[in-house]
Amino acid sequence: MAVDLFQRESHRHAHWLIPGTHFLEREEFSSMVIATRHVMSVQYTAPSVSPSWDVRPESEFFVE
Repeated sequence: MAVDLFQRESHRHAHWLIPGTHFLEREEFSSMVIATRHVMSVQYTAPSVSPSWDVRPESEFFVE
């Protein structure tokens, strides 16, 4: 089983491909920006669009 938005070569052995949320559908803190800056900061990204009714965030999927 693989949880990802796209099918990739690394998923070829998975029996199921579960769609994950798109980066525009989830809120998150960007850690790459923190690593490349000289000043300590945090970048929060709010969701731009709502995910469809049948897609859950990966964290909720794995908790269940």
